[in-house]
Amino acid sequence: MGSTMIDQLLAAPHAQGRSIKRNTVVLVHTCKPIQQWDEHDDAQNFIFCCIQQDISKLDADTITRTLKLAISDDSQHAFQQNAKAQTIKILDF
Repeated sequence: MGSTMIDQLLAAPHAQGRSIKRNTVVLVHTCKPIQQWDEHDDAQNFIFCCIQQDISKLDADTITRTLKLAISDDSQHAFQQNAKAQTIKILDF
């Protein structure tokens, strides 16, 4: 479907389709930023969302909750500090 940059610290690429058998959210931190990820900003932290075509409301709400946690001040601070354990705790993974 596309990707969304959040505060120049987090990219949230997402796909939705019939071939996706299980809703999946994966947190990835790269050693080096990927330059010009969205043509303007570099990205080093990603939350990849793979979403079933017929996602249930409960699953959609769970993914939305995770993405909202990802843009919280605590989460953004953890991303800035590259604090892996803190980020995982905040995102409730």
